[in-house]
Amino acid sequence: MQGFVSWLANKPTPDEICRALITDYLIRFGACCARLGRLNKDDSYHYLGQYGFETNETGKLVPGQIWRQNKEAEINQIAAGHQPGPWTSTNKQVLIELRAKGSTYGWMNISFTSEKDAAQKKEILRELNVYALAISLYLSSTECNFAKAKWEIHAGSKAPQPNR
Repeated sequence: MQGFVSWLANKPTPDEICRALITDYLIRFGACCARLGRLNKDDSYHYLGQYGFETNETGKLVPGQIWRQNKEAEINQIAAGHQPGPWTSTNKQVLIELRAKGSTYGWMNISFTSEKDAAQKKEILRELNVYALAISLYLSSTECNFAKAKWEIHAGSKAPQPNR
């Protein structure tokens, strides 16, 4: 963990953080995919970075009324509070809350190559919560100015949005 925190001093992008989590820090757990996102003040969700997922969502901004109603994505239902978590029903994906200033800042979504049993889930959660603490501090203090100049609005508009 000390190495991870020291590495954050190099000011990596959220994509680089996700890649490092999967290829270095969480490899022993069989982690294969990571995604970081921020919950904005208007309830929209901004995908900050990812590694390993088939669809690249980095930079996408999804309005709250869209992401909260996405019943196809179990992970969204956990984030929206419609389903208990932090693990999905397959026990292969976990959602860890990122916090700043005492409230939810966003989420870290980690997927694994195989289902995890209760003991493994407990160990993984313990470790991920420590990483989430460091990532929360880093992302909230840098204001995440890593986004692409133009964000996509999930609802279909391609209009450029201001960086926040």
